[in-house]
Amino acid sequence: MNVPRFLFFDLGRVLLTFDHEQAVRQLAEVSDCDADQVRKVVFGSSLQSDYERGQLETSEFCDKFRAQTNTNAGDQEICRAASDIFAINQSVIPLVSALRQSGWAMGILSNTCDAHWSFVRNAGYGFIDLFDPLVLSFNVQSLKPDAGIFEKAVEHVGLEPAQIFFVDDLQCNVLGARAAGLDAVQFTSASQLIRDLRSRGVRFNL
Repeated sequence: MNVPRFLFFDLGRVLLTFDHEQAVRQLAEVSDCDADQVRKVVFGSSLQSDYERGQLETSEFCDKFRAQTNTNAGDQEICRAASDIFAINQSVIPLVSALRQSGWAMGILSNTCDAHWSFVRNAGYGFIDLFDPLVLSFNVQSLKPDAGIFEKAVEHVGLEPAQIFFVDDLQCNVLGARAAGLDAVQFTSASQLIRDLRSRGVRFNL
């Protein structure tokens, strides 16, 4: 197995934890709607995926949410309720720090939307600055596991796909990355990720 030259990390459920049900509860509160209705509007339709694919601006997402829930909540209220759902995955941070200290180049490759990313950037998660480039679905207008987002990631780092390692929590995204030629593994735990990296000759002190 070849030693990778670049490491891409997924954001949600790898670097950060999150809870969509928390978003549902918070959106229900600001919109004075039933949680089931909010869940159907945001996650039971294409609304969230269209937003993450960059097909909707934040204002358009909020307009559609207001129209379908009959609420007068402002954009800021809606975005905060939808986005205040993240926490650092503390188990992974020592690994990220060790990789950086050992000189490994790392980026983020994630399905996310403008509101979520803005929240993460403003939350004081300093470790985010260790990653470059940031290949985000709403910016490149392609969602994992579609080939387009992986092609953009390869283009950003300027390497052969086989020289790029990628970790994601969803098997469908791992399979999509492998189909695009990347060396990809599914995240199950920090300890397993450490074993996956070391088995590929990625050296770091931890």
